[in-house]
Amino acid sequence: MKLKLLNNLWSHNKMTHQNDNQNSNQLPVSLGKYQYTDNQSNTHILEINSTDNFKIDRHPLSVRVQTVFQNTLIFVDNFGYKIEIKTNDGQPVAFYDESTNSSYDLSIAY
Repeated sequence: MKLKLLNNLWSHNKMTHQNDNQNSNQLPVSLGKYQYTDNQSNTHILEINSTDNFKIDRHPLSVRVQTVFQNTLIFVDNFGYKIEIKTNDGQPVAFYDESTNSSYDLSIAY
C-alpha cells in the first residue's frame, strides 16, 4: 500500500485552529489505511483520505482540524467529539476516540 508521507515534520511546535479553507496538502498527515483492534478483539480499519474525510470500517466520518501539535493532530467530528491522531516520525501510530473514551494502537493495513 502506498502512503503519502508528511509534507514536513511540524516545523513549529504548535499551530492552532487551522483555517477551514486550508487544503490537505498543507497539513502534516499521512494518508492511508490503518488497522486497530478494539476491546472486544475485533479488528477495524481507519482510513484517512484527507484532513476532512475519515472512514472507519468503510463508514464515512466527516471531521475538521481543530489543533496541530508536534506529534498529535486533533480533529472534531460532526457530533463535536474529538479524534486525536498520534504520530511517530510522521507515521500515525495511535488514535483516541472521545466518543467512546478509547485509545487504540494503529498499524498499517494491507
